[in-house]
Amino acid sequence: MNRRAAFQLSFVLVAPLGVACASASTTPPAKPASVVAISVSATDFAFTPSTIRVPLGKPVRIQMPNSGVVDHDLRVELIQVSNLTSADHEDGHGHGGAAQVMAHSAPGKTGWVEFTPTKPGTYELVCTITGHKDAGMKGTLIVE
Repeated sequence: MNRRAAFQLSFVLVAPLGVACASASTTPPAKPASVVAISVSATDFAFTPSTIRVPLGKPVRIQMPNSGVVDHDLRVELIQVSNLTSADHEDGHGHGGAAQVMAHSAPGKTGWVEFTPTKPGTYELVCTITGHKDAGMKGTLIVE
């Protein structure tokens, strides 16, 4: 098989996978009326707003539109939650105890994560992509 044919074959095999990944992070399920919806915009290199407040024991959805030119994510450090779902993990990870509360989005896309906070407190929000936190991409989530 020549190089051109090999390239065309690899494009045919890989292209559908890219489409599936892109659509998964841009289309959250319909939000039930009982879910508190919050939008935290990601830019290069900040979250807006940088401080958010959420109610204890109520389902919360954080949507993160990325208006920057590079990928960004939002992780809530050391939070206790239940009922965790996200664009990356729609299988219910994080039922009880500490969980990986994280949303990711490519430029021009919107990532999301949904969870129920189970412990009041103040938690750090960070972008975990190398160098982004140090460039100022951090904030605070307050559960009250």
